[in-house]
Amino acid sequence: MIRLKYLCLASIIIVLIFCLILISSYVSRPYLYFWTIESNCKTVFMLGTVHSFKPEFEKEIDKKIMHAFDECDLILIERIDTTTEGQFYPHGDSLVNHIPEEYYNQLKELISNLDLRIEDYILYRPGYFEQRMRLISAAVYQYEDYYYDGLDFYFLNKAKGRSDKVHYDALELCNYYAEFIEEELPENVLGYYLVQEITSWLSEGENIKRRMDSVIQAWLNSSIENYLENYSSNGKESLSETEEELKEVLSVKLKSVRKNRNILMADRIEEFINSDAYKSIFAMAGALHFLGEDSIIDILKERGYKVKRIKKSFSWPFRL
Repeated sequence: MIRLKYLCLASIIIVLIFCLILISSYVSRPYLYFWTIESNCKTVFMLGTVHSFKPEFEKEIDKKIMHAFDECDLILIERIDTTTEGQFYPHGDSLVNHIPEEYYNQLKELISNLDLRIEDYILYRPGYFEQRMRLISAAVYQYEDYYYDGLDFYFLNKAKGRSDKVHYDALELCNYYAEFIEEELPENVLGYYLVQEITSWLSEGENIKRRMDSVIQAWLNSSIENYLENYSSNGKESLSETEEELKEVLSVKLKSVRKNRNILMADRIEEFINSDAYKSIFAMAGALHFLGEDSIIDILKERGYKVKRIKKSFSWPFRL
């Protein structure tokens, strides 16, 4: 009888522990980079993405995200570039006229290390010059699949293949970032910026591939903030006084462009919210546009919208 009593007590304790584990697993689920707005009898899903992705990770995308995508009738990605208009300087002008000579020479050396000529690329305006260097880096270090298969384009390609002819559009109607760095950065800051970016793309390709894998995993694990904090703390470098000043100016300018882009993207989301054309909208932009100060989320909340962040789907903490 006593033995039976202890067996019952042990069974109750085991069941309680089992329940506590389940409750803890359910409550402690991390938040996805995924938000909803319910407005005007329609639902807007907002997904923070990463601009690198590989097809083999498809099965790890949370089912709540996939379900929202399947149900929507409009896809909005961050930007769709459909034309080369505006990528080049007018006849007689080139990048060499817009950055100090010392930075131009540094860029020339970086590009020549790959047996390429800078003269073949200086007709591109700064933002598009940088894009060309990214493409070259992807080809040299063989990570084109990461660059082209970002989450935005993964979902866009799925949308194009849907039989119900879902519509798609962009949150940015122009390459605002490219325009901003050309028009708002002083020549010395622009030169410094391009050298830093191109050095990374052309000299650190293997590191970029590893970082891309880390970023994808951080997105899947809802830990991008932790990844960026660790990456920032490990990336400290010794800079001259002049470089420190340029870096500080650049940091302030880039915060400004991020805020302005977020305002424009929030405007576009609001435009489609107030439209009668669509009932369910699936909007995407890089995850950092939805996080931190002056985010798209903050802007929409300030305009009176109720925004809800979605948690990951529940998964069993052990195999049954």
